[in-house]
Amino acid sequence: MRLKEIQKKYVLIIAGLLAILLILIGSSYAYLKFFKNNTVVSTLPATPATPETTVVPVTPVPGADSNPLPQTIPNSSEPSRTIWTAVIEGCQKDPEADFKSEQASIPDHVLNAGFLALAKKDIAVCASTGSTKDSNGSTCEDKYVLLTTLSTVGSDCGKIANRDLSISCSANQKKDSAVCSQISDAGRKTVCEAVVSGDAGKCDALPADQKGSCSNTVVFVKALNSHDVNVCGQIDASIAGGIFDRTYCKIVLSQDSQKAWNEYYSNSVCVRKYAGSVAKEKNDISFCENIPGKDVENKSLYADCVAQFK
Repeated sequence: MRLKEIQKKYVLIIAGLLAILLILIGSSYAYLKFFKNNTVVSTLPATPATPETTVVPVTPVPGADSNPLPQTIPNSSEPSRTIWTAVIEGCQKDPEADFKSEQASIPDHVLNAGFLALAKKDIAVCASTGSTKDSNGSTCEDKYVLLTTLSTVGSDCGKIANRDLSISCSANQKKDSAVCSQISDAGRKTVCEAVVSGDAGKCDALPADQKGSCSNTVVFVKALNSHDVNVCGQIDASIAGGIFDRTYCKIVLSQDSQKAWNEYYSNSVCVRKYAGSVAKEKNDISFCENIPGKDVENKSLYADCVAQFK
């Protein structure tokens, strides 16, 4: 009897638990149904798609960094844009900055560096410009020693590495053409004799392509011996090497050597480097006529400039 009462009691407990479970299941179903039918839709606007960015190519202005300038004029949709005009004006405004930005491997770099060192009277300038050697194997330091020795009365001509130039230097200082006989090359010996005697007529014995250079050397040494910068103007700049001879003469004898170097670089180097591009930019062939040495050293450069208009 006691056992039956216990069993009946457990049956009631289990039935109560089942009832509670069914109530919970029903409530969950109702909640899910309510949630399904009453889902909240966001009223926030959709994030718009990111538009594609249009990259506009920027044409670099030549001369803005130390990279070599392009050989052609940068493209521009603005007909009035004068890029190369600004470049040449910048070069002429600050020639030393332009010089330091060019590659040391450029043929004239060693000579220009030697001129600058001479103008500043400081051989250390050679190292600071990064110059290497010219086509003849001469360094900026070699040029400096040569230029300062030739232009200084009583200097040690033995410092000049080139033997023939060293002998010519000694002959000029001693005013003794007999010293020139130590030079084995007939042409250089004649130039030495012409320089020592101050007689440009002796240059007539040389081949036609050497006469002009010999005559310029005679004038150049006359200017040095007389310390007269005005004589430098008699040096013929239209023949090969004439521009450099006249420049050296002016730098050595001018009271303001730095100014002389600036004028040389502005009027010769800047124009030579950029005249062709400016001519094309302005569509004006007359700019080609400004190229120095257009009939000698820069003959091919002049021809290329003119060819742009054919």
